[in-house]
Amino acid sequence: DRRGVAQALNNSAIVLWERQDWAAARAIYERVVAIHRETGRQRELAGTLNNLGLVLKEEGRLDEAIRTHREALQIQRETGEQQGQALSLNNLAQALELRGDVVGARAMIVEALGIFREIGSKASAGDALINIAALDQDHDLTQAALGYAEAVELKREARDQRGLATALTGLGTVLRLRGDFSGALQHQEEARALRRDIGEIARPFVSEIELALIALDEGDTNRSE
Repeated sequence: DRRGVAQALNNSAIVLWERQDWAAARAIYERVVAIHRETGRQRELAGTLNNLGLVLKEEGRLDEAIRTHREALQIQRETGEQQGQALSLNNLAQALELRGDVVGARAMIVEALGIFREIGSKASAGDALINIAALDQDHDLTQAALGYAEAVELKREARDQRGLATALTGLGTVLRLRGDFSGALQHQEEARALRRDIGEIARPFVSEIELALIALDEGDTNRSE
């Protein structure tokens, strides 16, 4: 049973992934890819190609990772698997960004955002908006603020507290950079409270650092001490 063999190999690859033995994991995923090509299981092939692409990215083989994710995306376009397309687009965006193609990465995430909106996934749309805003933050603070603000609203509606904290932190950072210290303070304090509520022990320090920077930027050195 070739399907059973592929599943067993996938399980082995997961163990190797957890050990960060990327070369061994890649070798197994390549075998699974070959099996799915032989058996014509397109959905499974696309999923395995995505896993292979992620391993290639970890190895620093970015051109191969990009080609692999593009193949997975093409298969999913042909089969009409929207959720899979969005995943492939996000994976592709990560590899493109690492290679320095920020414009290409942004385009991929924007396309994924369109899919998430179409299928009604507010939490995933919020994640996409956060990623887009992070890319925009280096050159367009106004656009980044709009993206983070929309992500905040979507995360509230989806009741995704962890994602909401991330969006609030991003928005607060952008507002600080724009000189809106009161708005920045409000969002960072809410983000810190959320992280404490959901038990993210280390993460509140992200907001603590931003709150200290707000105080410094305002010239209030007493608050930052």
